[in-house]
Amino acid sequence: MQLGFVISLVLHIALLAWAVLNIQRTPQIDVPSTVAISVAIVEASEVTRMKQGDQNTKTLESKAADKPSEDDSQKEAPKPKAAPAPPPPPPVEAKVEPPAPPEPPKAEPPPPDPIEQKLAALPPEKAPPPPEPDPGPSPEEQEALAARLEAERKAAEA
Repeated sequence: MQLGFVISLVLHIALLAWAVLNIQRTPQIDVPSTVAISVAIVEASEVTRMKQGDQNTKTLESKAADKPSEDDSQKEAPKPKAAPAPPPPPPVEAKVEPPAPPEPPKAEPPPPDPIEQKLAALPPEKAPPPPEPDPGPSPEEQEALAARLEAERKAAEA
């Protein structure tokens, strides 16, 4: 395991040393100098006034600059004259009517389902009566319950 670590360490050091030496030997690249371009910020309102020909705009543009120039490339090419239409074909006197489509055969209703017949023959089921509400404890049970609660309360106080 130590042998692998030593080999890896030596190879990494050799690779880094080779990279440092080659970076120093590279020739310098001559980059051409760039020309600075001036930029002006124009607001949308100024552009609108300039297109309308307003005299109070900040930038000076001539009014004639907005008119389209008369270039030959923008003019429409002359449209070719339409060739005379060929004479219509002679009318056909014998009209053949297509035969009427045959009527589709009438479908017979499916035979009645025996299960549906048996269900229809049964009398309708009656809904079960709603359960009666619980009447609650009887007066005798209420007295016994009250006496028991009173005894428990007295026992808790003592």
